[in-house]
Amino acid sequence: MMSAQKARGMRPTFRLGAVTISPELGRIEGPQGPVRLEPKVMDLLVYLVERSGSVVSHADIIEQVWHGTLVTDDVISRAVYQIRRAVSDGARGRSVIETIPKRGYRCLVAPESTTPESSKPVERPRLAVLPFENLSPEPANAFFADGLHEEILGALTMRAAGLELISRTTMMRYRREPPRRIAELVGELGVTHVVEGSVRRDGDDIRLTVQLIDARADRHLWACSYDRRLGTIMTLQSEVATAVAARLSARLIAGPAAALLTTTDPEAYDLYLQAKLARQRLNPSRPLADFLEVERLLCASLLRDPRFALAYLERMRVRAWLVEWNYDCTQARRDAVREDLEAVRAYMPVDDPLILAAQGLYFSEVLYEPQRALALYADAQAQGYSDPAFLQSQARLLLRLGRMDEALQVIRAAALLDPANAVLLNVASLTYLAARRPIEALRLSARAIAAGAVALSRAYAMFALAGDIRPLRAFLQGQPSALDPEYRIHLSFRTLLLERRFVELEMFLASVPEQSLRVGISFIGIMLAGVGRRPVAELRGWAHLLRGEEAAAARAAEQLRKFLRQTERSSPQSWFLGLLEAEAALFAGDQALAVASAEAGLALAANLHDKIAHTEAAYMAACVFAWTHAQHRSVALLAELAQTTPGLGPGFIARDPICSVPLAAHAQYRSLVRQLEAQMSLCTRELQAAGL
Repeated sequence: MMSAQKARGMRPTFRLGAVTISPELGRIEGPQGPVRLEPKVMDLLVYLVERSGSVVSHADIIEQVWHGTLVTDDVISRAVYQIRRAVSDGARGRSVIETIPKRGYRCLVAPESTTPESSKPVERPRLAVLPFENLSPEPANAFFADGLHEEILGALTMRAAGLELISRTTMMRYRREPPRRIAELVGELGVTHVVEGSVRRDGDDIRLTVQLIDARADRHLWACSYDRRLGTIMTLQSEVATAVAARLSARLIAGPAAALLTTTDPEAYDLYLQAKLARQRLNPSRPLADFLEVERLLCASLLRDPRFALAYLERMRVRAWLVEWNYDCTQARRDAVREDLEAVRAYMPVDDPLILAAQGLYFSEVLYEPQRALALYADAQAQGYSDPAFLQSQARLLLRLGRMDEALQVIRAAALLDPANAVLLNVASLTYLAARRPIEALRLSARAIAAGAVALSRAYAMFALAGDIRPLRAFLQGQPSALDPEYRIHLSFRTLLLERRFVELEMFLASVPEQSLRVGISFIGIMLAGVGRRPVAELRGWAHLLRGEEAAAARAAEQLRKFLRQTERSSPQSWFLGLLEAEAALFAGDQALAVASAEAGLALAANLHDKIAHTEAAYMAACVFAWTHAQHRSVALLAELAQTTPGLGPGFIARDPICSVPLAAHAQYRSLVRQLEAQMSLCTRELQAAGL
């Protein structure tokens, strides 16, 4: 009746029971009137109908409908739900799509053709947009070419559902080393088509020249030059994206008019482009000043044009990262993220994929309402939205929920679209580490370092997996200039602690002027999201206990309690503050209160349904219990952390002195350590055999 679903050519109209389905129009006509389906939902419907009577598995759907771009079960379930609402066997009022438990779905009604089959399968385009050549006479305008390149990539990501698009971070490496031949990109990135072009800005006059090339045949398909004045440049990216998508027969996602999203103020647009490019360099190890500079640029842009929707969207993303990555977790900062999101929603339809993804980010990384976030992510993905940064956020959320297989699937999909993004590769490496897959984790870490990442994730992994502290020491001695100074303080504390250099550790902490530090990576290597700051007094308290200095530990307890009294509290961080209270009680010598507070903090973490937080809470509690009459509870938690996924690497459980010193004589702990030491020896041999 119809061509194969993976064909993206014309697909004929057909009847299914009482309704008529027009795939190319995204429309269903039935007794209840016309209904429109999102592109991916229509693709799924056609695929199920083509296999009417047969059971289709989730794996088949991912391969044939999402073309190997791995998506979560939530995305498929919500798409099937939309199909069932739109299509039913009208005479009997029953659904035409049956769920087969643990197997998949089956279409129960055979289709009927209304037109002859005429579509010929075509390959789904995979597109690379090379950095635009800057022909501007003024060096100060060099950013404009990169900014316009980023904007066109963004427009293609948002609106061209039928394309696989290589991300900007990967493509920018070709700014330094342009390919000698277009065919090189076929081998390196697996692309079918390439866009290249140039930008010339001379005062307020702009000329953009672009051309589309069939990369496999090295054949030019289309070229065009656009001449604009600066005041009218802001909708150009949408025009170019539409033209490219049309030449590749990619389906365009409907969205708000470009004029409603952008600005007519040239200076506001310049500030926005500068901020967007600077935002690409942000990651959890960067200093706070870098984030505030991007925020400043966007505030200046919005000051000139308070209706600039895309500038609100950029600022919302940066502000959300400030919360998630613990730079500023105050209620005022969380409210600022919400206000930016509300401003964007005033200019865009609520079902636009860009809005859905932004709301998913907010509920995932600011409020932590995971089920609501997953539903929004699924809706955006069902419309074909596949920006790698969006997928990275989705993978982090799935990891926090303990849905490891899905997290790995999503992070792999992101890496396929952005294979040279150092930050993304680092996140992928740490995700594999959390999944207890060390070989893949360290291979991804090596790729991240080759792409320009600092070697922190590898250094962390080597201690967690094999108990080798030398890479972490070497990393700190390198003193990477871009590393957040507060991050460096915490890493120095951790390194001196694990090296058991307790006297130097006390001296180092005495020299630290800061009263508190931004919370960094958790003990499993993933960023501990949205908990805020930890007092330096906490670190000093542990150093004093290890030195047997009870009076000094008691003074640290007083400073820690002062910090807790002054700290604004919110639900996502309540467990963390509860465990800090347990540590304060321990440092003050009140073991009973320390144990009770640690149990309470552990319970709060469990209620949060965040596996990363729960793992961190369990280890913090185990450290407290180890110094009290509840050592059996400490050992039980450590044994659990050695087995769970995500869990804790054997290096920390066996060699962190905060636990190993007080538990040295505990028989069950010593037995656990022997097992973990054997595990680390085996891991070391496996890593050496793999050349890692």
